[in-house]
Amino acid sequence: MLVPTAIATILLCSHLCVACLESAYVLRSQPAAGGANDGGAPGSELAGGGNASASLAGAGTGVCDGVYQSGNDLVTCAAAYWGSNGVDALHAALVTPQGDVLIAGHSAASDLGVPTLALDGASTGVVLRISAADGGRLSAARVGANVTALGAVGGNVVVASDLGVTVLTSDLAQRVGEDLAGSITRLAVTNDSVAALTADGRVLRLDAGANPQVELDLGNAQVEDLALDAGSGLVVVTGSRAPVAGAQCLGRLPFIHAYNEAGARVWTAYDFDDAPGWCASSTGRRLVIANGKLFYAGEQEGGNSVHLRDPVDLAAQAALVSHDEFSTGAGKAPDEYSFVARFELATGALETGQVIVPRSAGVGGTLFTSALAVDGAGHIFLGGRVTCCIEKRDEHKVSGELVGPYAGEEASLLVLSPDFGERLSWTTFTSSTGAGPANVEGIALGAGVGLAVMTTYGPAALITVPPGATAPLGADDGYFVTFPAP
Repeated sequence: MLVPTAIATILLCSHLCVACLESAYVLRSQPAAGGANDGGAPGSELAGGGNASASLAGAGTGVCDGVYQSGNDLVTCAAAYWGSNGVDALHAALVTPQGDVLIAGHSAASDLGVPTLALDGASTGVVLRISAADGGRLSAARVGANVTALGAVGGNVVVASDLGVTVLTSDLAQRVGEDLAGSITRLAVTNDSVAALTADGRVLRLDAGANPQVELDLGNAQVEDLALDAGSGLVVVTGSRAPVAGAQCLGRLPFIHAYNEAGARVWTAYDFDDAPGWCASSTGRRLVIANGKLFYAGEQEGGNSVHLRDPVDLAAQAALVSHDEFSTGAGKAPDEYSFVARFELATGALETGQVIVPRSAGVGGTLFTSALAVDGAGHIFLGGRVTCCIEKRDEHKVSGELVGPYAGEEASLLVLSPDFGERLSWTTFTSSTGAGPANVEGIALGAGVGLAVMTTYGPAALITVPPGATAPLGADDGYFVTFPAP
């Protein structure tokens, strides 16, 4: 068990390593040697046969060959269902610096089809290591009841779940350490640091010597995500706040806050108590720090959002990129759509941004955001779900197969050029064989590999690569795609 002071909090662990973890926490008992236990409950067995829907267990560890191509045909290495005949989901994606490809969420499967490390207290939470080349399952770990986020620290994998934070080797064979801090929803990781967001909305920090940690004071804010910078130690958080008493704006207003290692606020953006004339309900959804910049993804209900103004001066127009009907909020207002921006990390100054509006013949669709990633060249990957009106949707393909008809809220994966001036690709994964309601919940990039994970809802029908290799089994399933990264 953990020391009492650690149970109440989660960590920001500078210079994270095994020694750091052991100095900060008292670890629970290790599983049996070899990393797997026999047993009957989900997550307690050495899986061998597999009742997960993917039929790719034991496939090779090959790389995802090929070259990313912009345009209407997203070339993939693998696109597959994963789950059981129960309720399953995939929430998190990770490509480690060593090239390990991991997906995570929860599954009712009692047998994962590969050697499985089972941690104390685990039930349906799962982390799965797969082949980038063909999606074949390589190894697995059971962690808690639901895994919500993944990160890489050195050669290890940091896992966030309803039990807290757990550190595993990247091959999922051994546990390095863990902190049982309660349910964790989001995770931010650098090579030597970790920060986390708790299910009750707290952002908490702990130094490597287990000194009293800092809990960031966010008042009544609803926090959605956080990001962590290795060089400056800044923790950046985003979300939204309810209107203050007497405000003209009745909807929620977004915010971005940056804090130093001592917990002091360094800068803010969109942190308005009221925004007369710019009251469209808006919120920050995702943050990524890449290439020394802060990238932000949010949502807004209509065109009069503070996203279109300077983040610290409502009187000034924001320097946004708008080049066609899909990158402007003018015209018929959709119900809700997305916004992406790039900021100076040190100061919070907006560099550029763009609204992303699905529409057709003046009819606006709805685009929700739940995943954001940026590669070393600055390409922006935005994932979520969309109701209709992706640009040239009837021409889109996944590995040569045309996408099927609209399916309500279907998965959306969009790639923007580094200068925000071009949509390199924008696709869904709905199959021609039936409806495919789904949501992109995580995107990861690294080692030449792109990875997107989704949860499908009901009897969804999505494109699989190779065709027919996997099929949905339950009410909800996980689904993942690997593709050559730009």
